[in-house]
Amino acid sequence: MNPLLASALVALSAAGFGAMAIFARYAYADGVDVYGVLMPRFVIAAAVLWWLLRWRGERLPPAHRWPGLALMGLGYVAQSFCFFTALRYIPAGMVALLLYLYPIFVVLLAWLLGQEALTPRKLVALAVCSVGTALTLGPGDLGSSALDPRGVALAIGAALVYSVYIVGGSRATRGLEPMASTTVILASAAAGLVVIVAVRFALGEPARFAHSVSGWAAVLAIALVSTVLAVGLFVVGLKHLGASRTALISTLEPVLTVLLAALFLAERLAPMQFVGGALVLAGALLLAFAPASASSGRTASA
Repeated sequence: MNPLLASALVALSAAGFGAMAIFARYAYADGVDVYGVLMPRFVIAAAVLWWLLRWRGERLPPAHRWPGLALMGLGYVAQSFCFFTALRYIPAGMVALLLYLYPIFVVLLAWLLGQEALTPRKLVALAVCSVGTALTLGPGDLGSSALDPRGVALAIGAALVYSVYIVGGSRATRGLEPMASTTVILASAAAGLVVIVAVRFALGEPARFAHSVSGWAAVLAIALVSTVLAVGLFVVGLKHLGASRTALISTLEPVLTVLLAALFLAERLAPMQFVGGALVLAGALLLAFAPASASSGRTASA
């Protein structure tokens, strides 16, 4: 495939992921809760990916690899829950920027586990991201003097969970076709959410699903555009460009989220918050061009 076309596909993937927070806000405006977003998202996405595998004649991974992939699915549920709940408390662009702390957390986790050394490049990236985070969390032009700490904690929690997901997932998915393993991961996430929603219903706390065309359109967009399409384009781009170039283009994601939030949600960040976000992304780019490691790019199912 032409590198320019592959790059365009990864950019479209980043746009799909970046638009997810915007779609979520529209779903919430219809009265949908987090469970009403996440369960349809994973059920629909898993069903579509399974159909695509059948259509392409590909097989699911061997059964003995499913337990590890199922654990990744549950981790993905936890990460998504933190991400989508954070959107209820702080601006969408802020959530996206804080999520991009995950490469630094991956580096620290790999170091704590004795898998990788802290090289000078990684230490510089850690320092840059730390300064960027401090600036990003400063007050913005959002009608309040401070960010809601619940949203900040949940967004950083999403990045932390995602880092564990990546480090553990690098072993669980080794040697497997990305799309096939992603199908099992999403199916496991869907099954876990069905159980959670059923238990909550039995306890008298039913999930709130969309009840209008616009609400379901937002939920379907999250499932099809921000999950199936975004994952599929990412996998294609990764195959033809490699991890570093794909990771570089993928840093468009939080930038696009900030721009889309300004356009459709009238959210604005202060100038110093833009500087902080740029530093966070600069730290991620330093790691993207480091020698091959678990932090070199987004995994296929993110």
